[in-house]
Amino acid sequence: MPAHHFKIGALNLISLQDNAQTVDIRQELGQVPETELLAAMQSHGYKDFNTKIGFNILFVQTPDHKVLIDCGTGMNDLLESMSEAKINPAEIDYLIITHSDFDHIGGIDDFPNAKIIFPKPAYDLWTNDMIRKTMIENFKAVFLKFLDPDFVARGAAYREDYGANKLPSLNQRIQLVVEDEEFLPGFKMVFTPGHRPDHFALEIASEGETLIHIADGYRHVIQVDHPDWYSRFDSYPEQMAESLVLINDRIKEKNALVFGSHFTYPGLARFDDDKLVFLF
Repeated sequence: MPAHHFKIGALNLISLQDNAQTVDIRQELGQVPETELLAAMQSHGYKDFNTKIGFNILFVQTPDHKVLIDCGTGMNDLLESMSEAKINPAEIDYLIITHSDFDHIGGIDDFPNAKIIFPKPAYDLWTNDMIRKTMIENFKAVFLKFLDPDFVARGAAYREDYGANKLPSLNQRIQLVVEDEEFLPGFKMVFTPGHRPDHFALEIASEGETLIHIADGYRHVIQVDHPDWYSRFDSYPEQMAESLVLINDRIKEKNALVFGSHFTYPGLARFDDDKLVFLF
């Protein structure tokens, strides 16, 4: 499994790969007419509809801490990537959760010594029985459109157990934070609901340089050119589009490097005028 090393100011970062899939972008943005979709892909250098969707996890070495943003599916690919990068899971002392989809929290038990940074609004959603039930019903409504009902039922049961049992069992390790609170030097969460109600981005700043981890804000860079081209995985597309307008302004204001969980590996991009382009 690959490991891509880079720096933000004084911080050493590694993009780790939990998984990757080659997909037909029409499966992601199926509501868009094919002619328009192909033209958008070609404007970014693609020959057809095929693209790689990553499952990227970001590691940050600060002067004092080893930080992981999200923890993958728990199916060992991330651990293999960490092993090749010579990162010991037992030495991760901060684990930051952007949102609680399985591919972002499935490996939470692999990091037993980490303090878990969890946005308070997200924690309140997940641990409220009535709100959690509403979120799960929305999850089912979104995914039953294109996934097997048995698979969706297992996912719904997993989400119920996660909010009702798993999170409360981790209370002694969880540190709740609010938006724009600097919980580590240069680290702030940014509320970006829409993909899910609990979705947050993360800003990391050091020595005048900034990276913004947009989590699942975009599945592909062509969505930047067309903010109304929502992913079929988004629970609340209109709200996600509003969040992305705000986060894009923040990215441009700070001339930030962008990290996307599902961008083509290594998940890095930067704005060139108004177009977001993959790096590497």
